[in-house]
Amino acid sequence: MNRHHLTRRAAFTLVELLVVIAIIGGLIALLVPAVQAARESARRNQCTSNLHQLALAAQQHEEAFGCLPPGLPNCSDPAKFGLEGGSSVGALCQGPAWTIAIMPYLEERSQFDIIKGCIEIKANVCESCTGEVDPPATFRCPSAELIESNNSLNALGVANIAKANYVGNFGSGTYFSYKSNSTAGVFDIVDVRGAKGAPITQMANSPTMQGTWKMGSKLGVKFAAITDGTSKTFLASEILGYPSQSDVRGAWTFGGMGGMAFTTSQLPNMTDAPDMLASCQPMPMMMGTLSMFNCQIESDPMMGGGYAAARSAHSGGVIVSMVDGSTHFVAENIDALVWKNLGTRRGGESADLPPE
Repeated sequence: MNRHHLTRRAAFTLVELLVVIAIIGGLIALLVPAVQAARESARRNQCTSNLHQLALAAQQHEEAFGCLPPGLPNCSDPAKFGLEGGSSVGALCQGPAWTIAIMPYLEERSQFDIIKGCIEIKANVCESCTGEVDPPATFRCPSAELIESNNSLNALGVANIAKANYVGNFGSGTYFSYKSNSTAGVFDIVDVRGAKGAPITQMANSPTMQGTWKMGSKLGVKFAAITDGTSKTFLASEILGYPSQSDVRGAWTFGGMGGMAFTTSQLPNMTDAPDMLASCQPMPMMMGTLSMFNCQIESDPMMGGGYAAARSAHSGGVIVSMVDGSTHFVAENIDALVWKNLGTRRGGESADLPPE
């Protein structure tokens, strides 16, 4: 037998190994972006589901009380309705923001009952009842950076307010958009001083300011008042929290712009105009996503001139839920007038979302 036929190949050559490694590396380079895209798609789907759940919870509140929850029940003098925060800045008496009012419909009844018990003995709910309370999972978008507890809101007389990712539609202008039919959104600042059990006058530390009458559950916006159509009016959208104790954005129970409220006065993910907030971390415009966080502090918060744009971690736009419960991804280059009109409930204009 010929010995040459019995010779076995011992191993790959160096060149062959390098070729195999190069092929594997190329496949990994192709696979990683696909995996990342799939993961982001799943995260975006979860974010969309969250906003849908918030809309359904708001609808259940409407079924129970005949209206959406008030954006912010206020029992201070109306001249001070623009004040955002605690009693130390003049916001002597405030009820729970809409984000708290829908908790029973998000399977968060036990935590809601704890907050409600606090409302019975405290005057300002955000200041006294929601510090260190984690937002329900439904309020967090998995695509957004998680803001750790050491960067919870500690400013304006409130402490340890955790940060989440969804905000309610307060109209097409400023915090006081609710004062005009042409700019009002679906959440208003509601005067609850006339509610049963409410005192006539407000004084700091007065025991008459305690009680669940501050919830104003039956004083929110009724569906009949949304004459522009429930499928053509935003209920909620996204916000990005900023990792600073002095920045209100994302503070989920904070009754002000950027906390639990946004307006459509600025396009989503706007980078060339600042948010106008009661407290924030001002920073110069920067390259990349950090440029989103440019902001200014209101010079006169009593005037209610603050506003905050919807912002998301999704590339190219934000997710919104409509009052009817439908959800959409809205491109950040949407026509500014269309975006603004979709933020009003009774502006009288016709506005439709462009195809996704």
